[in-house]
Amino acid sequence: MKFGANVARRVIAHGDEWIPILRPHILDHITEFKKTARKPGTDEPIPVTLFGGELDDAYAAAGVGRVLF
Repeated sequence: MKFGANVARRVIAHGDEWIPILRPHILDHITEFKKTARKPGTDEPIPVTLFGGELDDAYAAAGVGRVLF
């Protein structure tokens, strides 16, 4: 599954954080999201909480702020 521009648009329009579900290649999608998605009217990145992950430094490196397990 490729990260799409619609994901960022929906998060920006309807929420203040992205909570993707752990799946293959999700860290690549999170990295891309953190590079491009910004809170409206700011240059501040939108926070990401990963659902279904474990405590792992790779998640933090990709831009995940919290993990729900």
